[in-house]
Amino acid sequence: MSSTSSDFASSKLEDLNITHDELNSIGEALKKEEFRKLLCDYVEEIQNPENRKLYEEELTELERQRGVDITFVTPKACFVVKTSSNGTAKTFINICSNENIARPTSTRQGTGLNWQVPYVLAPARLDYDKKQEKCNVYDVVFHPDSIELGKKSKDFKQLLLDTALNGIEQSFKVTLDKVNLKYPNIPFKGSVHPTVLRRKADPSKKSAKQPEDDWREDDDLVQKSYNNKTENNRNGGVASQGNSQQNENSHQNGNSQKNRNSHQNGNSLQNDSISSDKQQNNSICNEHPNDSVLNGHCTNTKGLNGHTSFIGVTN
Repeated sequence: MSSTSSDFASSKLEDLNITHDELNSIGEALKKEEFRKLLCDYVEEIQNPENRKLYEEELTELERQRGVDITFVTPKACFVVKTSSNGTAKTFINICSNENIARPTSTRQGTGLNWQVPYVLAPARLDYDKKQEKCNVYDVVFHPDSIELGKKSKDFKQLLLDTALNGIEQSFKVTLDKVNLKYPNIPFKGSVHPTVLRRKADPSKKSAKQPEDDWREDDDLVQKSYNNKTENNRNGGVASQGNSQQNENSHQNGNSQKNRNSHQNGNSLQNDSISSDKQQNNSICNEHPNDSVLNGHCTNTKGLNGHTSFIGVTN
């Protein structure tokens, strides 16, 4: 075994909360053919899609009896953004889609459109890169319609990216490198992990609903639905909290925006006359369910005609 492989194996063992005696017991058990067969049967059972579906249905019903509606969100891979967090930690962001996330909506505002793009993201999970070095992986999940809009418009892609980066920073208190971004030629980093959206059940409705503004926070639960709060004035009119926005004569505070005569406060902005050839071409497209999820909206206003030439979660 090479030195790198040996170090990797040692590191994986150190991550396990297991005693030396327990490890020896597992080793002895693996020597028995009957145990190995039972273990293989178990792995096959939990990987079976039908069994997973049954498990999710049973868990959903159990939680409903406890007064909680849950929705499983399994991310569909789109593309990956590679960066670093807090100056040193290698970080991958999976931009994904899922039908359970609300669709993007727009309203006419002045000469442009004001976009609201819901998204869900889960806390970082540990993974390893090609050199078997530790890295952090985040999943950011949008509705498929948001991803399709991003494919048609560089501006919308930029909004998706800004939304993903800002959402991670604000929710998990990390600092991401937004300058040295890379886009690996892979659709997804790591393995797909479903996340769970949960909220208090509505007694009058039995089916799970879309995320709203009444998300609860458990010990390891980071679930929020940010309401867009805007103030308009000539010098920095629209500020969003937990949402990326695009508006005329606006100023961004902690969110991604594109505006006419606008300036940037910690995020990327693009000025008037949004033409595709002048936009930055940024490509944007848990082992068990993870309850730690953020739900927010990004908003964007600009000269985006109809469905724009413009806008970020679960191998």
